[in-house]
Amino acid sequence: MIKQMAVATRRPGMTHTEYVDYVKHIHGYQITCGHEWNGNLCKYNQNYVYDGVYGQKKDVLTGGYQVVYESDSITELYFPDEQSMGAVFSDPYVASVVGPDGQNFSDLSKSRSFIVTEEEVEVPYPAEGGFKVYYFLKKNDEISEDEFRKLWFETHKQVLDSSKVLAQALKRFVNNVQLEGNNADYFGSKESLHYSGLATLWFSTIQAFRQYQQEFEQRSIDKGGFVDLSKSYALFVDENNIL
Repeated sequence: MIKQMAVATRRPGMTHTEYVDYVKHIHGYQITCGHEWNGNLCKYNQNYVYDGVYGQKKDVLTGGYQVVYESDSITELYFPDEQSMGAVFSDPYVASVVGPDGQNFSDLSKSRSFIVTEEEVEVPYPAEGGFKVYYFLKKNDEISEDEFRKLWFETHKQVLDSSKVLAQALKRFVNNVQLEGNNADYFGSKESLHYSGLATLWFSTIQAFRQYQQEFEQRSIDKGGFVDLSKSYALFVDENNIL
């Protein structure tokens, strides 16, 4: 199965509450669900952002934030395969109704889109529920994608091995493995930063994730800084299944 992740920012002149109301009830239930997708679109989640953390504390000493996104939601669209995804985006209904509706709620120039497959990462104490967090990791430009991935999962395991409390707090971990190409042009995005690590995590509490994040990032520093922490960030969301 293939998933498109679209990180969206509300348009100017709109509050976050107004954005969520519109994207849920009008764009989601009314417009998207008001069409027959013939099995090409098999699942549609909206994730409403209610908090986030960007960069690292020392950025304040070097001019402040190096990256900050006023993200309001993350959409997840699931397709059986690439052919089905292509059928959805080439559907005349998308071109005439779904696409044009975007300007009613979203600043399309700030959207970020990723085409991925989901890889379940084994956790020591799997469980349902928890607080959902998206963790966007930008690798250090001096290392390869393969080296980053090796260090990422090695460090993740070390954090959990060093703390049973954190190991028990992590309920689920999905690695969103990026595929070649994306549909950023569909949204008219002007964003250019590439994120090598796209994790979706479920923790028992937000505080547990923050402790995990601090431990992980300190170990990253100790290993030579394989993560560009100033340009990495996490978003906390409430998930809503639309379709």
